[in-house]
Amino acid sequence: MARGSYEGDNGYAGKEECAMNTQSTTHLKLGIFVTVGFLLFAVALYFISAKEQFFSSTFRVSGVFADVSGLQAGNNVRFSGVTVGLVESITIESDSTVRVDMLINDNTRRFIKKDAEAAIGTEGLMGNKIVVITPGTSSMPAIEDKDRITTRPPLDFDLMLHTLKSTNDNVEHITGDLADIVHTIRRGKGTIGQLLMDSTYLEKARDNVTQITNDVAEISGTLRSGKSSLGKVLMDSTYLTKPIDNAIRLTGDLGDVMASVRSGKGAAGKLLMDSATAATLDTTLNNLKQGSYDLKQVLKAARSSFLLWGF
Repeated sequence: MARGSYEGDNGYAGKEECAMNTQSTTHLKLGIFVTVGFLLFAVALYFISAKEQFFSSTFRVSGVFADVSGLQAGNNVRFSGVTVGLVESITIESDSTVRVDMLINDNTRRFIKKDAEAAIGTEGLMGNKIVVITPGTSSMPAIEDKDRITTRPPLDFDLMLHTLKSTNDNVEHITGDLADIVHTIRRGKGTIGQLLMDSTYLEKARDNVTQITNDVAEISGTLRSGKSSLGKVLMDSTYLTKPIDNAIRLTGDLGDVMASVRSGKGAAGKLLMDSATAATLDTTLNNLKQGSYDLKQVLKAARSSFLLWGF
């Protein structure tokens, strides 16, 4: 009986120890889970606070846009490609203006100048909208809290897409035309097609060039042999001697005739160079004119005489 009682007490003690071990393991797991959860919460709180500028010193600036192009509160504000703040609020001021208020880290204020400009951009090609701030002139003073920053209109992506579509259509037309040209060339049409695809095309041209050179050689041989008028002119030095001599003789005779005329020799010389002969000729012409006039008057008087009635 004593031995049985001892074994029973040991079994009970073992069960109690096992239960305690199980409870300790559960507590340990719970502690690890709570610790990990707290760490995750702390990390998440850190990133959220960093994004929302909860624990950073900030200043406010605003900009007025005609169109915010889908910008929303909470979107990032970037300066030289670095995220320096966020969009605090967006307020419609009128039917044509929208004010965008921004919270920006105070440690970047000294880099943002009074003449800096803000524009609405995009993270990537189709990402979220952001506000992009350009630095401005380094000699200008830094922007201050609650200043209003100069803005630039955002890019019109609809217009860009329309332009891209038009460009794509033009490229499509151009590639279609190129395909037609290549197809035409492959079929051997046109000068380029015949040159590239027809093996006999250059042979014909070569034959034509050969024929032309042969004809030129034949003409050159004919000229060198002194045949034909052109050949004689080019090759026979005496061919033009007689015509030249005749021309010289003719010009000499013409010179003599002109000299005779100038000296008053002959009828033409006297007529052209002798003033007395010219005056005599003029008097003769006047006498002929007067005689023809007197004869006309006599004939007119004779017609009125009764002796010549009937004539």
